[in-house]
Amino acid sequence: KVEKKITKTVPVVVIPNGELPEGFSYETEELAVSPNQIVVSGPESMLSNIENAVINVDLKDVKDTIDKEFAYAWCDGEMKPVTVDSSLVRPENEEAVRVIIPVYCQGQLPLGVNLIPGNGLTQESCKVTISPIDVLNVYGTPSAMSNTKMLSLGDIELSKIDFDETSVEQTFTLDMNKFEGIYLYEGEDLPDQFTVKVELINIQTAELKIPADKCKVTVDTDKQFVIQKDFLTVKFRGDADQIKPAMEEFSKKTYDVFGKIYQAQAAQQQADPNGGANVNDDGTVD
Repeated sequence: KVEKKITKTVPVVVIPNGELPEGFSYETEELAVSPNQIVVSGPESMLSNIENAVINVDLKDVKDTIDKEFAYAWCDGEMKPVTVDSSLVRPENEEAVRVIIPVYCQGQLPLGVNLIPGNGLTQESCKVTISPIDVLNVYGTPSAMSNTKMLSLGDIELSKIDFDETSVEQTFTLDMNKFEGIYLYEGEDLPDQFTVKVELINIQTAELKIPADKCKVTVDTDKQFVIQKDFLTVKFRGDADQIKPAMEEFSKKTYDVFGKIYQAQAAQQQADPNGGANVNDDGTVD
């Protein structure tokens, strides 16, 4: 008996089996297959029951996006396997199907700011407080989540904190587009603005007072000007144990006011071979 040969197009159906580990998830609507249909030829009696090309994907222990080729099985409309003679039933396009299932990691990430050091202040010199919230519930690709330690609101230049200030506040908005591969949950109630307070800790300020007779201002070779006040005052700020050494070091170096100011070391070189001046506890220079 000669049987009629037909060609049929059936959809590819992916069936995820099992559950991802705790803390991981995937979105069914993001599942992708290529091709999503299989064209198959064969005897009509064998193809009559084939309604789907089914791929079973095991999700157990999966902690990253699935992107690989899978073999499929012929199934009927109830997803039950259909037995056929593979020598007679042949797919005309692909014998394997690429399946992509994006897997996401769930978790919390803290908000923060990038503190740019300056004027004696470093990250260790500051205590940062963020309100009204400082942690967000997010999800993202496993690599993005593992490589992101915080969601930065922006930069704060510590050099702009005045010497008389012990704390500053600045407002920011959060742009999630900066963080590739990390997302907020739909409907997450995010504040319009965040207030960042930076408080200075373990910081000491001091003044270096250099007597006028220790300094001179040279504008050109023909004129010399003297400091009119009793002292030239320079302010210092930094870690408590570094203030005095920094002041003593500064007293030996060149620095600018409005021309070039030099310590008048020439006269004291014979008496003090090391040059410079000694800083007293009250900030004055001998």
